[in-house]
Amino acid sequence: MSKQLHVLLVEDSEDDALLLLRELKRGGYQVEYERVDTPDAMIAALDSRKWDIIIADYIMPQFSGVSALKILKQKEIDLPFILVSGKIEDEVAVDAMKAGAQDFIKKDNFARLVPAIERELAEADGRLKRKVAEEALRKSEEKYRSMVETANEGIFVIDQERRFTFVNQHTMDMLGYAADEIMGRKFDEFVVPHEMTDHLKESRERTKGKVSQYERTFLRKDNRTICCIASVSPLFDENNRFMGSFGMLMDITERKKKEEEIRSLNAELEQRVRERTAELEKKNIELERFNKVFVGRELRMIELKKQITKLEKEMEEIKKNNGRKEGKIGEPT
Repeated sequence: MSKQLHVLLVEDSEDDALLLLRELKRGGYQVEYERVDTPDAMIAALDSRKWDIIIADYIMPQFSGVSALKILKQKEIDLPFILVSGKIEDEVAVDAMKAGAQDFIKKDNFARLVPAIERELAEADGRLKRKVAEEALRKSEEKYRSMVETANEGIFVIDQERRFTFVNQHTMDMLGYAADEIMGRKFDEFVVPHEMTDHLKESRERTKGKVSQYERTFLRKDNRTICCIASVSPLFDENNRFMGSFGMLMDITERKKKEEEIRSLNAELEQRVRERTAELEKKNIELERFNKVFVGRELRMIELKKQITKLEKEMEEIKKNNGRKEGKIGEPT
């Protein structure tokens, strides 16, 4: 099955062009072509459509292969470019190759033409695929860099010696330093002294492949402290050698302050409850004592009333008895 090939021929000789096209057909190509022999015609052809390859005669009356190559470079089009010539010196061929031509073929050796085209088409396809892959990688890197730079967490990378090799903007904002003030410095320099022992212990765990999440307090440039949750993972190369760590920092300073405020309020409330409970217990004791006094007095009053009532009854009885006696004394004998 014939292979489609779109060729831009920079050639002033129609006969030479036909010989070249015949060689391509013999090589299994179905050729669509346009022949040009002036700079303006070449520029118009390049602007009119896409080409697979350019084959240019080295010397022409009004144009040249080298000039055609310059036009291609100026337009920044990545196309295989092969020079052909009836006569050529080695130095000229070398200079042409240095200028960007992929190959230089003598017209009496067109047997090299098809293999050269196949080679250059394969290389051009490889370049195109690499370009597409590189562009996709660039866009992917830009996307993820944008995500990293706009993340609400601090993101960093440190090497084996715990020196910063990357920090995102949020890490800089959290610590209060510019990038050039952080890069290359040790992670340890930002950890508060009283947490250094635990920090070094965690760092040793990373060399063993351990992923950790823990609280860590850092000292900012303005000497204020910031409390963070650090999530850190080890980085290893293809030979499983420890290369450093990747980490994320979430600022929990405000949360810690609120937790402390809540603890303080709870402690104050508990103290008030204890004081109120003690006060109520004291009141209860006084009330109980009062009740005892009051009830005892009431009981004594009741007993006293009973005694008074009893005395009154006895007095009444005495009075009655005295009255009867007086009556008997006054009767006639």
